[in-house]
Amino acid sequence: MSDRLSGALRNTVIRYAIILKQAYDNLIVPSIEKIFGGLYVGTVVKGLYLQSAMHACLGSGAHKVFDAGCGSFGTYAVLFARRYPGIDFVAVDLNVDEKFARQPNELTPNLSLLQGDLLDIKWKDYFDIVYTIDVLEHIRDYSLCLGNLRESLRQGGKIIIHVPHKEQKRYFLKSERYVSAAYAQPKEGDDHVREGFNKSDLERELSQMGLRVKKSRYTFGLPLSFTKELFNWAEKKRLPGIGIALLPLSVILWGLEAIFGCKRGNGIFILAIKN
Repeated sequence: MSDRLSGALRNTVIRYAIILKQAYDNLIVPSIEKIFGGLYVGTVVKGLYLQSAMHACLGSGAHKVFDAGCGSFGTYAVLFARRYPGIDFVAVDLNVDEKFARQPNELTPNLSLLQGDLLDIKWKDYFDIVYTIDVLEHIRDYSLCLGNLRESLRQGGKIIIHVPHKEQKRYFLKSERYVSAAYAQPKEGDDHVREGFNKSDLERELSQMGLRVKKSRYTFGLPLSFTKELFNWAEKKRLPGIGIALLPLSVILWGLEAIFGCKRGNGIFILAIKN
């Protein structure tokens, strides 16, 4: 009798675990992705910085936005296009997931997801806002890329840039290359060709291109960098639910960093205007 009861209890626990897993995958994760763009700490924090800047920029009457280096699934472009249906978004990446791009339920009518090389784009005086998030460190001739992005902006248009800092501070992980082939196969353009950038040097180069730097700050100070590494470590160990567990902490730490700033950080955020 006891064996029968323990077996019934085990089956009940398994059934409820399956139901919870389905709810997590089909309800909780999609809902969070619509707000933050994902559960990865880096995606959440960079997305919050980008959303804050975009909200201010879109209030000035922008109509056309370019996501330069959007990733295979155009994460931020999809998020913004759904949130701002009256604005046209174009997203370009070297490795667009073609199957995803063909799914009408995934993309909104105001979003074009295109495969292409940022070194070859030909738009002139077209976009009101361009953003490029952790892309330039993947491009050997990043100056050419920046020049192309500047050319694509109309006069007075804004460019939002996030890149890693040249001097990365690690706490318990040697590198961020933690994602194994079991999670994602590396694609062309995934590798970094440089560790990062010097903030003053990048500001100077933008100024010389005719882009006036309006805001510049470090991101991912010690608390956020540590939280990001903790997430990376947990993902490597395949600990379930770590994204959900760290999400509230990530949002709170971002809010504190956004208000009080940080003297140094593992990231650099810049907002500049085309003269």
